[in-house]
Amino acid sequence: MNPILYFPQDPREQPKPLTGSGRYYARLSQTDSIPAAVGGGFQLVWIFEGIDAQWFDANPEPPDAADWIEYYDRIPLFILELLLQPNQLGQFGPFKTIQSADDEDDEPEDWFSIMLSPTEGRVLGEAEIPIYIYSNLYLAGIPATLKDIAHPDPATSTRLRRTASTSHVPDAKDHEVDSVLHGVGPIDYAVVYDVGQGNAIGLCNSSNSAAAYLDLGGGVTRNAFTFPSTLKNFCFTNQPPIILTHWDFDALRSLAVRYFQTNF
Repeated sequence: MNPILYFPQDPREQPKPLTGSGRYYARLSQTDSIPAAVGGGFQLVWIFEGIDAQWFDANPEPPDAADWIEYYDRIPLFILELLLQPNQLGQFGPFKTIQSADDEDDEPEDWFSIMLSPTEGRVLGEAEIPIYIYSNLYLAGIPATLKDIAHPDPATSTRLRRTASTSHVPDAKDHEVDSVLHGVGPIDYAVVYDVGQGNAIGLCNSSNSAAAYLDLGGGVTRNAFTFPSTLKNFCFTNQPPIILTHWDFDALRSLAVRYFQTNF
């Protein structure tokens, strides 16, 4: 399993936060806005899914399809969370691409080459743009400052699109979906779980067991603290299927808990 998904069962086992090489290839994942800490107004929050660029450049694509799983396990993945004041939108050219897509409620398919520098505790200057580096969904972000953002060359962009593509993963057949859902049976009521910033709904039957889950998320990255410390596990007595409505990072939170409970 890739280190970004590793869920520590014991605080003493927590992986060390990493920053990688400081240069990343990244694609915009989502945008948000939060009240600005100072000066009123709002900060823009742009969240990127990133790959360590130095590693990516040095490690060619696997020659065989069977080797891709091992490649995905090794590739250094990061989440980059950029906090931007509206008056900083003109600082780098690619910001215009992102802002235009955000205005149209869309996400650009562009890949970006991003250079960062960890701040190591120093206070940022007024013109500097803060960005947080997450090498694991459940650890605190490492504060850094944005040094540059540009577009990679066309050949690298093509390879990045190929690496991130899921086109080689076949869609489930109708009979396979029917087989998974066959044992769900009648649903008598639903339970909404408090998982912090995220969504988790249990679809329950008359025996008061979860027959299926609709999403199984929870707080991660800067929202990891919102996940209740008292919530240790979910009901899997009847091996309920999990139906995901989206692939945001929070959707992986409780799935990872389930995985490590089952396999370790």
